[in-house]
Amino acid sequence: MGCKLAENRPLSRLRAHLGLHSQCHSRRPTCVRGLTQDRTETTMGAPGAVLGYCQALFAASSSPEFHTHKVMRLLGDLGAPWSRSHELFWGYRIKETPGEFVTRGAGPLCGDGRVPIVITGLDPARDADAIASILSSDIPVASGETVLLRIVLRNSDSIIAVASLLRSLVEQAFHTQAMPQWWPLLQGSLSASAWATLRELTGPAWQYANVAINPFTEQDVFSLCATQITVAQVVVGGPDGVRDSDVFVPGAMQILGTAGDAVYSVADFIAQLRNLEVVPTIILLGPSQPTWSDEVNQERVNAVLTPLRHACDELWSALPVPRREYIWAQSA
Repeated sequence: MGCKLAENRPLSRLRAHLGLHSQCHSRRPTCVRGLTQDRTETTMGAPGAVLGYCQALFAASSSPEFHTHKVMRLLGDLGAPWSRSHELFWGYRIKETPGEFVTRGAGPLCGDGRVPIVITGLDPARDADAIASILSSDIPVASGETVLLRIVLRNSDSIIAVASLLRSLVEQAFHTQAMPQWWPLLQGSLSASAWATLRELTGPAWQYANVAINPFTEQDVFSLCATQITVAQVVVGGPDGVRDSDVFVPGAMQILGTAGDAVYSVADFIAQLRNLEVVPTIILLGPSQPTWSDEVNQERVNAVLTPLRHACDELWSALPVPRREYIWAQSA
């Protein structure tokens, strides 16, 4: 972890308001700030996750644990930074219960990896039972660590449902006086006025909301949600889809905010993050397509890492060069 990068201000605010001591979210042997650390054979969560990879970047495997091993191997072969920081992909669940899926998927990362997010396309209005089943399941994270559950807001029903959910989760956290294992990560192709409505309906609980953005998020939404943005998605495009910093995103990938083929600039998107108070977690995503082999998907990821590294040097420019290099070289 790089302190002050991926701090996740909403969750640290919740911890402070619960009266809990600050906690180290790093995998380093000793915390430079002298904070307490959990050294059990568990994974770390979202706070402190500077980078991460959605497991859907690679074609599905026969089991959650085998897929995690495969993604670690393929990223490791590339020498990819933060190769043991994985966003579990709910769409690859087969017959496992929610608890089985997250436990098996996270298992290979226990001890020296992290699961910052479980990404789903679940809608809080339409899929309330499924969301509740995930939120009530155990995930092998270190004590006091929190994993984000990405849910998608599509309409006014989604807004009403998630406002109620967030208020309930905040109430539960204050009742238990403990940091939750799970916390919702909100994303959706909503207008700025719709996000403003959500903020109003959520009330004081909004200060703990986590919001995800991608390169296709509208500027007025970015501005309105700026204090709550904790995850920025860098989209990995199609094969041979990178030219300098520009990434071609095929419409078949169905990325939120796009309608058909799209192009964006990694440099411009990362530069936009400099306007935020805290650098968010950066997740590389872009689902593999049926005809893309593991080798093709490795090439897709590798092609984006070069412009991302240059962009992060600018994003982290307040840090000395050796510190930037140290952070980039971490595995989780």
